[in-house]
Amino acid sequence: MSADADEGSPDAARAPGERQAKGKAPKRGSKATQSRAATEAALMAAALRLLERDGVLAGLSLQAVADEAGVNRGLIHHYFGSRQALLRAALEARKNAGEAPFEQVREDAPADKEAWSFEAHARDSSYARVVALLALDGDEEFAPMPYVERRLADLRRESDEGRLPQDVDLAAILVMWDSFFYGYFVMRTALARQLDVTPEQLDQRVVGTYNRLTGRDHR
Repeated sequence: MSADADEGSPDAARAPGERQAKGKAPKRGSKATQSRAATEAALMAAALRLLERDGVLAGLSLQAVADEAGVNRGLIHHYFGSRQALLRAALEARKNAGEAPFEQVREDAPADKEAWSFEAHARDSSYARVVALLALDGDEEFAPMPYVERRLADLRRESDEGRLPQDVDLAAILVMWDSFFYGYFVMRTALARQLDVTPEQLDQRVVGTYNRLTGRDHR
């Protein structure tokens, strides 16, 4: 996914009134800074809504994103530079929004953390779809696994507590877990449709089977 060819230069892309005097950056907390933050948030939310509504194969038009957010399209180029950067920023915003709940469950039992993560993705699977989109696009700046260092630290602690084998590859556990989540929630609706069940019914069957295979239903 490359940026639209006619986006123009950063200066030319700014809406009227957006230009600053040369060498004068807006002060922290100023109206200009607040306006930019609000515009960036609106653009990220608009991009995710359009992907949710129109699907990946329809493409992500920067003009449609700007129209959805109610801003000048040139601001996308000025603030983000490309579709990839816009979507990476949207994922980062989602990750930041989920940081407090993530911290609250870090000390929970592994099965409880897995259940929390599954339920969070079931409520909003757009994160998984954007992850898949950026991965397929070959974006070299994209890092798909959130909170990696903290999650590895939790796995090391759980291994020391005897909840995991001492010699298990902890990084591979993260890869396997996130691959399952992203793959399942990207295909969830289509899989449920093929099996003629609702996504919620499929969730119950998948979770139940996972718990049975891993012994979670006997904890």
